[in-house]
Amino acid sequence: MELHTDEPEQLVHFYEEALGVKFRATEYPFQRYYAKVGNFGLIIGNSKGRDADTASEPGKFTLNLLSSDEIPPEKLRYFLHHSRPLGGAVPDRLAWRFQDPEGNYIALAPSMENVLGIWPRFSSLREMLDASREFFLLWLVHAGKKMRRKVAELRDSAEKIINHVSVIDRDLRGYTHVIASRPGLFVANATSYKQVLRGRFFGITVKDGDIYCFQAMGEHGDDIDANGRIIRLCVKNDRIEKAEIVVTGIDSACHQIDFVGDDLLVVDCYNGRILQVRPGSKESPKAHYPLGEVSRATAREQYHMNSIAGHPDGTIWVLLHNGGRKCSEIVVLDKQFKPVRRIYVDAGAAHNIVFTNDELEYLVADSLGGRIISAHGTAIDGGTSMLMVRGISLDDEVCVIGDSAFSTRPLRRYVPGRVHFVDRRTWSVKNTIALPGAPTDIRKIDGKDLSITNYVATQPRAPRKDVMSVDEYGLPSSAYEEQISPILT
Repeated sequence: MELHTDEPEQLVHFYEEALGVKFRATEYPFQRYYAKVGNFGLIIGNSKGRDADTASEPGKFTLNLLSSDEIPPEKLRYFLHHSRPLGGAVPDRLAWRFQDPEGNYIALAPSMENVLGIWPRFSSLREMLDASREFFLLWLVHAGKKMRRKVAELRDSAEKIINHVSVIDRDLRGYTHVIASRPGLFVANATSYKQVLRGRFFGITVKDGDIYCFQAMGEHGDDIDANGRIIRLCVKNDRIEKAEIVVTGIDSACHQIDFVGDDLLVVDCYNGRILQVRPGSKESPKAHYPLGEVSRATAREQYHMNSIAGHPDGTIWVLLHNGGRKCSEIVVLDKQFKPVRRIYVDAGAAHNIVFTNDELEYLVADSLGGRIISAHGTAIDGGTSMLMVRGISLDDEVCVIGDSAFSTRPLRRYVPGRVHFVDRRTWSVKNTIALPGAPTDIRKIDGKDLSITNYVATQPRAPRKDVMSVDEYGLPSSAYEEQISPILT
């Protein structure tokens, strides 16, 4: 639920007192606070949002819903009528109604979760049976959630011990894109999808017709672990002929991967470094620290390096998420992985860098803003239709974008997602498919994808758009020392 106001601090104080919750603040793309209320998220934002669609009118709120079912356009927006909160469905004796300073009506009712273990008095056998049924169903829901997570963890551990890859389906015919997500690896086209691997996946890339993907075999912790691995799917005649493990022993918190020549670069997010690997080689990965060696907490919460792409000029671009505390940044590295430029991008908690080979120059997923930006402004404005955007695949005809709802980290493995197929000429969404998992990365199966560095290197370069008093990377020339100094220190 999103509430928008010119005085967000006032609403934050009100709801902290009323609900007994604690809000966390973010600064980008505009002032915003969020808190977890039971199984829901409450967001309070400054009404001076990115566009009119982000601001609720006084006395109403915006409710974002992600569903695998088709929802008619006329039913996409809901609001509580000012005189009948909850439609009068909950009697006063069971719900506490109040109005916040912005005019929003709220009704609070006790949750069954808070009465587990309390055995009430019954006046009849029928009442006892009905209550027992409700308790049993609620217990099954809780037990199912815990069991599902535990089974997934046990299967991850077992597969790690025996060096096994669970292939569900080997046939790729008719599918154009491969999609990484926490509940598995999927393939999709504009109308359908299917799962090909089980497990928790993040970065993916394609080289010489084979698909490479990073799989995390354990949950992210506060210490470096060795629960991550790179899997190579050998593809021949639209079929996965073999799944082999080519890199082991890397941290489970790694994110995006991509080849630059024959070297596979892996973004080790929680350790603030880039790993340089030769798949199949017995040599240990070579670690590069473009931001300097930092603590795990700083790398995770302050920088959150997550994406990488090789520019045709030989530099390497790395994206800093920046945790919503400020706008995201691109750090441009030379061939020795030393910073030479720092570019601030108009995006929050961003993901992905894709070189477009046209006047837009590059695309970045503005995850907090629900849109795709370029070097010169917004390329695809999702408005209220896109949620947390992550994953971009691009060719001459189609841009494929992933999105999902926001969720707390332990539950992200079970959050559904979507993939949008966008016409590159008009930047309009042509079709959307729902997935059982939130996309973490997307690539074309045939490798002809501008999000893949080696493919970009083979394409002719378009002329750069001229911008007065700006250097070749989009920064004011006089600001170079100022922008780079925070990294070097």
